[in-house]
Amino acid sequence: MKFSRELVFFKVAFVAVSVLIIFSPILFACAQSSTSLDSESNFAIPALNGNVNFAFNGTYAQASLENNTWTFVNLQYSNFLLPIQNLSISAVDCNVTVASYRTFNVTIVGISLSYLVEGQGNQTFHFSPIQRGGDWSVSFNRSFIGENGGWSLSRGGTLTVYKAPSGSNVTLTYFVFPDTLGGNGNTSNLPFDQQHSVIIATGVAVTITVIVVVAIAFISKRNRKLAEKGSLR
Repeated sequence: MKFSRELVFFKVAFVAVSVLIIFSPILFACAQSSTSLDSESNFAIPALNGNVNFAFNGTYAQASLENNTWTFVNLQYSNFLLPIQNLSISAVDCNVTVASYRTFNVTIVGISLSYLVEGQGNQTFHFSPIQRGGDWSVSFNRSFIGENGGWSLSRGGTLTVYKAPSGSNVTLTYFVFPDTLGGNGNTSNLPFDQQHSVIIATGVAVTITVIVVVAIAFISKRNRKLAEKGSLR
């Protein structure tokens, strides 16, 4: 078959356009302006004698205090992790220092957040959007605590911790297991990139494969032509 450099360039251009289309929602989200935060950032709640801090460097798109609750939009502390789109935190007679968080969105969907509490008070958290059909677990210093034995969950999805000892490390974890693993969650209320994370990951893998195949074909044909020219001399 006659070698066509234009055909190779067309294939590469097609792959590049496909990648832009697939990742356009994510690129748009990343392009939003953000504000930096670090361990020195303090978000006070004067009316409740509480404070919210973070033990890491990160960014957020917006932070607002309403009804004695701080709400952070697109909170992110690592470029390799999905941001928490909306996280609301309140603290009564205590200081909350968020130490880490993880978001899961492959086979098991969920969120895990750890924080240090100073003072004997209450802490409330609300995550959104959050996939329905999951289960919460809470631990104090790695000891699991049963619901209503130190924490409670409202019908609206707000989790309140009220018996964490001062100085303890508290971990909140929420998991949704898919139907194939006995769960009953669905992804209809999640953003595009989270609903279609498997498709996006597959698209990336296919894209990389196509690029590699095209590059190998281009190099092989070029080397073959050079070898043919050399044999004619």
